[in-house]
Amino acid sequence: MNRALKLLRDIEADALDSNADLARTLRRVIALGGEANSGHLREWATRELKGYDRESDIPPYRQVAAPLVVDGVSGNFHVTGRAISPFSLPKVAHGKVTEELALGQPLSVLTHALGGKGESIRLQPPRGSDLVLLMNAEQTDPYTYIEPLYHEVSKATVAMVIDAIRTTLVELVSEIRAGLGPDFDGEVSSEIAEQALNIAVSGDANRISFGAIGIARERGHARVTSRGRGQSGQRWAWAAGIGTLLVGVAAVAVVVTDLI
Repeated sequence: MNRALKLLRDIEADALDSNADLARTLRRVIALGGEANSGHLREWATRELKGYDRESDIPPYRQVAAPLVVDGVSGNFHVTGRAISPFSLPKVAHGKVTEELALGQPLSVLTHALGGKGESIRLQPPRGSDLVLLMNAEQTDPYTYIEPLYHEVSKATVAMVIDAIRTTLVELVSEIRAGLGPDFDGEVSSEIAEQALNIAVSGDANRISFGAIGIARERGHARVTSRGRGQSGQRWAWAAGIGTLLVGVAAVAVVVTDLI
């Protein structure tokens, strides 16, 4: 058995074992990507381990529902954990900050979050501090102000995301095996590996049949006729209204100083 097929078997065994170290399994996927000469496979597993830099790259299974919540003071009363509508945010954030959140954190961060206190974790939205400054500046009551603005994500949701990563690994191995065929004992090609990745992560590609791969190899090459579209999405942009945010910095600073 060649190294790629052995890695494939080990990845499958770990992914099917809920007690197995998921980080170790993903490192094996990186190694499999090296054997198969698949940069996409290595990149996906590395991002799962180290985190995603761009929101547009975050897979659908990491997109979760996450209510917006604020803490604050109103007169002599301190309010904690008050849910608010995204439309109550400054206009610059409308359509940008919603009750949906992409969890792009490294796997280790998500796993660590499950061990903390409470039933949920707090995650600040992009430019959350700037939004708090603007919201306080727009307040007409000097005795009312907001402290943090954050998404409240239940630990059950975080656990669901981690489980989805493990399920994706099982799907990945299954698709690679299907591409190889039941009696195939050759190399895991980059075409098979990357097509399997597209199906497992985004469900965007047509499956490669063993017969089609066999015919292509008889002709001296392997060709994939339909590739997945990969991840789609837009990077969070603050173009609409960003000028307002920047121009108002000085005025906001004065207002906040008066409120403190």
